[in-house]
Amino acid sequence: MDALFQNLAIAKKRSSVLADLGLERMSYFLTTIHRQENVDDKIRLGGIVNGLKMVREKYGQSIIYPVHPRTRKALENFGLNTDGLR
Repeated sequence: MDALFQNLAIAKKRSSVLADLGLERMSYFLTTIHRQENVDDKIRLGGIVNGLKMVREKYGQSIIYPVHPRTRKALENFGLNTDGLR
């Protein structure tokens, strides 16, 4: 936690990720999915992806999803569609 607060001001000054993605502060959700018990189970991972899409539809905000390599492989292997998640 201390490291987060120490580097927050630096990150705010140096990061252009919101501009790069065409986003404004507080206009998106951010998620990660990488725990083995969630990623290695097709039904569980599919449920999480569908749940994220429901959140996006309900709130009308972008879902930013930096995909972990393990998760990307599982999504591809299971044929799960992540359209609408960025």
